[in-house]
Amino acid sequence: MDSFWDTLKALPILFIVYAVFELLEQVMPDKLKFAAARMGALGPLIGAALGLIPQCGVSAAAASLYASGFISPGTLIAVFLATSDEAVPIMLAGAVSVDLLYLLAAKFLFGVLFGYLTDLLLARRLKKQPEIAPPDTGYEEGAGRYAFLWEAVKRTLHIGLVIFLANVLFGAVVELMGEGFFKSLFLEGTLFTPFLSALLGLFPNCATSVIITELYLSGQLGFAGTIAGLCTGAGVGLIVLFKNNRPIKESLLLLLVLYLSGSLSGLLLLLCGVHP
Repeated sequence: MDSFWDTLKALPILFIVYAVFELLEQVMPDKLKFAAARMGALGPLIGAALGLIPQCGVSAAAASLYASGFISPGTLIAVFLATSDEAVPIMLAGAVSVDLLYLLAAKFLFGVLFGYLTDLLLARRLKKQPEIAPPDTGYEEGAGRYAFLWEAVKRTLHIGLVIFLANVLFGAVVELMGEGFFKSLFLEGTLFTPFLSALLGLFPNCATSVIITELYLSGQLGFAGTIAGLCTGAGVGLIVLFKNNRPIKESLLLLLVLYLSGSLSGLLLLLCGVHP
């Protein structure tokens, strides 16, 4: 029952956030989605800023654009690292605005840092020739003026169910195993925490960001581990990358870069003692 009421209280905020971004996606002209093709040297900087938008379509579009040579590998990594998926609306619903500002600032800075570093080391090796037209990202505009409301309702109910199940799971585990179980599972407070959390974040599903965020809000995972997990949590962007990009070894290299970048982001925060 505690899990049910906690989830129910979060639904209105989740719906408002999703409705706003679904509306923006519906009215935004297609040409803006592919403006990344002309970012040039500002790619990682702009990519990190766009990645902060809590919408998995951004990472999916970035992966498709990279596969066709429209953006650099560093820009792709910047978008992936900055992508927060469901973390932003969940933290807004949890009334932790200060923590959210720290989260967004950290992900933006690390997106820019490792984005430019990736371009410095890999841009020449992974450079592609652009196709004549940007590829299809797999997202179409909803039919009808108010289609965004139905999309927001569906997404709210979907994420609400995931949050409820995650809360039930956490509550049951804490009840049976003790409050320190998740801390011991992630070796919380040690140098291994960012690497373990970043590994969890690689699973391309919105449930991953929900779990990591809920662990942070419940005090089971520190800020450094949370950043590491959310940095590697690029959502469906990874699925689109492996589906559209060839050769496959190039996608695997980018996956490794993403994992190391996310892990090092958390490790740097841990070593510097940075937390909200």
